[in-house]
Amino acid sequence: MVIHINTLLYRVLELVLIISACLLTPSLSSAQNAEKIVISRTNIEASRFGQYRGTVQIQTRMEDVKALILESESYPEWLHGCKKTQILVGDLSTGKAYIYVLYDAPKLPWYLRFVPRPKDRDMVLRLLWEITDGKLMVNLSDVNPQQEPDLEGITIPGDSSLTTVKQATVSWAFVAVGQDRIDVIHEMYIDPNHKGTDMGVMNKYVKDMVRKSLENIKTRFNN
Repeated sequence: MVIHINTLLYRVLELVLIISACLLTPSLSSAQNAEKIVISRTNIEASRFGQYRGTVQIQTRMEDVKALILESESYPEWLHGCKKTQILVGDLSTGKAYIYVLYDAPKLPWYLRFVPRPKDRDMVLRLLWEITDGKLMVNLSDVNPQQEPDLEGITIPGDSSLTTVKQATVSWAFVAVGQDRIDVIHEMYIDPNHKGTDMGVMNKYVKDMVRKSLENIKTRFNN
């Protein structure tokens, strides 16, 4: 009889612990999920390449995010694959500038080792940013230097060893959601000017840019 009572008490205690865990888990799980990087893809009509969107939550102040955006020299430290940036015209402090960006070539998997190696990618982008209602938005879009009046007479870096990206739309949104907590939403569509058929490699190239750049942002501010 005593054994049955002890077993019953044990089962009741076990049930209480399970219920308590279920009640406490949502808030903990919500916080953990917010700190995870989530990546999604949208297919673009008439394009062989997808648009990738990534989100993560970081712990920092909006002032620190703004300082990061204004420091273009540091972009290669946290933009995955970025080797060089150069302001061509404008001043980031005014909210608008034209920027030259050089990226590493897409990395091919081992089974494509006999395929000609891709070239590094470069591009010229118009960068616009603003802060409104607790949200910092950064938008970058490709421009043709030959057709952009603001770039008239400006020497554009680059040479024949590079492949120039001619279609790119990139955005960063930093949204304050609490005390020193900011949601980061990063979207990127790039046509890397690739003529081959290995689209999986090229789409992974862009997906990795989004995911690993968010990882770098998170590490930079959360450590």
